[in-house]
Amino acid sequence: MFSRIVTAVLAGSIALAAILWREPWGIIVLSVLIFLLAGAEAAHLVGVSPWGLLAFIPLIPAFGMPESLSNPFNLSILWVPALVGLLVWSPKRMWSSPGIVIWPAAGLASGLLLQPQFFSESASFAPNLLLLALLPLWVGDSLAYFVGKAIGRHKMAPSISPNKTWEGAAANLLGCLGAAYGIGAWLGVPLAASIAVGLTTGILGQVGDLLQSRLKRLANVKDSGTILPGHGGVLDRLDSFLFSSYPSLLALYLLAPELFHVKQWPW
Repeated sequence: MFSRIVTAVLAGSIALAAILWREPWGIIVLSVLIFLLAGAEAAHLVGVSPWGLLAFIPLIPAFGMPESLSNPFNLSILWVPALVGLLVWSPKRMWSSPGIVIWPAAGLASGLLLQPQFFSESASFAPNLLLLALLPLWVGDSLAYFVGKAIGRHKMAPSISPNKTWEGAAANLLGCLGAAYGIGAWLGVPLAASIAVGLTTGILGQVGDLLQSRLKRLANVKDSGTILPGHGGVLDRLDSFLFSSYPSLLALYLLAPELFHVKQWPW
């Protein structure tokens, strides 16, 4: 437990520093690093070479450019194959492996489009919508862990993730909704959009977690990696965000388009 808490504090602090930094370089460097680590873990889980990831590095800032925000549905180019790969992959369907390998790219590119440096004409005054898509997941995951430990009785998906319970899942959803409501109010996000993000993170975040647990079961491993003591790999920590960030982006864009103000790319 001690190593889990220390890792969460250190990794969370680094992530928040990059997200809150007014210059875009911090979040870009962090996104590329996460993409390489998470992509390599995903490639290992499905038994393909991770070297192909290098070809996708330019896609992260490319899909994070403001021109993409004029139609965020462009990200479906990455999201759809990733979704299909996660849903149908098995050792007999190796054709779906590339989708799983680019799954981190879809999630991270969506995260970039929620950073004010990439969508606002005045980033200093724009709401940091990435906080709204990310922090509820942390709150929900923490509540699910402690509630599940304390009162969890009914197993949610014992063949995939034996420790998950319906009681913990309910706590996760309520935590995401509450956090999204509070953070949305603080950022000035319309209530409907905040609730939509709360539902997206609370439901799809857990779906992403279960899908990644299924991959680990099929690969016969406990964790996707070992780089994060107490947590496992990068995918073990970010699977919920990588799966829910694109739907969160779409929910915000559709329900609160006034929050987005496209500007020219800084270079």
